[in-house]
Amino acid sequence: MGAPGNRERPERRQGVGGGTLAPGGRAGLVDPRLDRPLREAVAAWMSRPSVGALFGVRHGVDVVPDLAGTARAALRRGGMVSWPVKEPRRRRRPGVLVLWDVSGSMGEFVPHFFPWLHGLVQARENVRVVAFARDFVEVTGALLNPAGEARAALQHVEGIFGGGTAIASTVRACRLLGLVRPSTVVVMISDGWEAEAPAALAHELAALVGEARRLVWVNPLMATPGYEPVQRGIETALRYADIMEAGLPYASLTRLGRVAG
Repeated sequence: MGAPGNRERPERRQGVGGGTLAPGGRAGLVDPRLDRPLREAVAAWMSRPSVGALFGVRHGVDVVPDLAGTARAALRRGGMVSWPVKEPRRRRRPGVLVLWDVSGSMGEFVPHFFPWLHGLVQARENVRVVAFARDFVEVTGALLNPAGEARAALQHVEGIFGGGTAIASTVRACRLLGLVRPSTVVVMISDGWEAEAPAALAHELAALVGEARRLVWVNPLMATPGYEPVQRGIETALRYADIMEAGLPYASLTRLGRVAG
């Protein structure tokens, strides 16, 4: 668990409730294998086709020139070089770190993102998920369980769901814990109702984008008709995020994964 650290004046609309993962809710019923939009949203974040895939090499593999093989082939042809010999090599996919805001103001969206995060962790090995509000905890291990067990495990995490939001402290802690690397795509799921000072968030996001491959911000409030980015966390994030999407419906996550994942 992360240390709360110093807190500034809470921003308005910091809820006291929290996301519900109660049995019978959508979070417990949706299976990525059966729900097509959800399945596509998970698949879009798996990996993008390489050049090798266009030539029939299996997905996730790049084709690179094999200089030694090309030279040997030329010798067999009396010194004539035709097509270079190519060698398939496993392409390493960038890691994904998801910072999942489960504070009070995000409560209604928790059941929407839970099935996607569960499916993503199940399908892609280099994904880590940190749930946060005022404090934070990594929940990747819980999401590796079947959906019902994962939901139950998250329900037993104390002091995370509900309350205010400490985005800056969470980002700082994840950086210091070594969760962010140059190859990491950081996905922030948050409405931006931040309890900490804008200057603190700006400082941490600037450091984050300097260390990570890409910062993707998922703000579900963007799906609201007439939405204005007035939350101070979002105002700050707009200066640093590479991409910002609503993340709902699931088609939004699918579009996002095709360009960011």
